[in-house]
Amino acid sequence: MKVKRVTYRGTSGHLSRLDPASWLTYLNPGIHSIICVSHAVRRYLLTMGVPPKRLATIYKGHDISWYADEPPPDLTAFKIPEKAFIVGFIGNMRPVKSVDILIRSALHLPPSSPVHFLLVGKVQDKRIPKLAADPRIRSRIHLAGFVPNAAAMAKAFHVFVMPSAKREGLPRAVIEAMAQGVPAIVSDVGGMPEIVDHGDSGLVVPPRDPRALAQAIASLSQDAGRCSQLGEKARKRIQDHFNIRDTISQTIDLFQRLSGETSRLGP
Repeated sequence: MKVKRVTYRGTSGHLSRLDPASWLTYLNPGIHSIICVSHAVRRYLLTMGVPPKRLATIYKGHDISWYADEPPPDLTAFKIPEKAFIVGFIGNMRPVKSVDILIRSALHLPPSSPVHFLLVGKVQDKRIPKLAADPRIRSRIHLAGFVPNAAAMAKAFHVFVMPSAKREGLPRAVIEAMAQGVPAIVSDVGGMPEIVDHGDSGLVVPPRDPRALAQAIASLSQDAGRCSQLGEKARKRIQDHFNIRDTISQTIDLFQRLSGETSRLGP
């Protein structure tokens, strides 16, 4: 076939040079280009032996105007105190997301802390209900379950946390929160440090470290001015570096370069 074959990779991991399925997809020598959602994904594919000339990093862009007209969510049902500092998470709570670490971080906060945790998404990690029921912290852990248009829930957060342990490409939930002016705390995993500029638009912490995560949360809960400043910088970072117009332009450029080639790329 003379057509150019382009695929997309949004996560690191899950490939094996011993797996026939990998050779039918991303390791297939007939693939002309792989659009990588982050440099972290590109680096992973390089370790799998994919030639550099096949790899193009294109961030998935957003537009902050998409979220401008969304009203703040009604949190009445969760009985969160009016002056609480709300730490939020949005996503399917699978073990790889390490939401258990986020819940465990509550154990490292003083009892007088105003921090409450609002966790949005389907619970697929069996550890979470048990951890959330711990009598020492259960009053500040709120499981919202599946919520339609979950991105709008971020408007209620003071800070967004993505504590994933591995395989994150460029999580959309982080971008959606930052686009709404919410600073993010992310683990130093995959492409997340590419989204969050540590100390400027959010904070980056070691993975699987509830104490370090608690310290980061506490530092923002105790400094409203800094938290607000990070939120404004977060919105600007998405606007300047993760803009949908750039994504479209770069994707078109890739297609045009490939269509102008006269022969298939080599292995």
